[in-house]
Amino acid sequence: MPLYTYACDQHGEFSAWGKMSESNQPQPCPACAELAPRALAHPAVAGGTAAAAGDTAAAAPTPSFGGHRCGHGCMH
Repeated sequence: MPLYTYACDQHGEFSAWGKMSESNQPQPCPACAELAPRALAHPAVAGGTAAAAGDTAAAAPTPSFGGHRCGHGCMH
């Protein structure tokens, strides 16, 4: 089962596991139990969100080891 992100109007985003066939169904917020619609995906873009918006001055510099950004413990 994939992990989906939903957006509660009062409490913000939360994640919930669900079947692909039911991915468009609203899910109850864990804080208030109100049904929340699925949130739009936040794609991973090289250089961070500033570069995606066209603000290259605010974008994070590319690491000197080839641009790999998985973090500590990555097994790539």
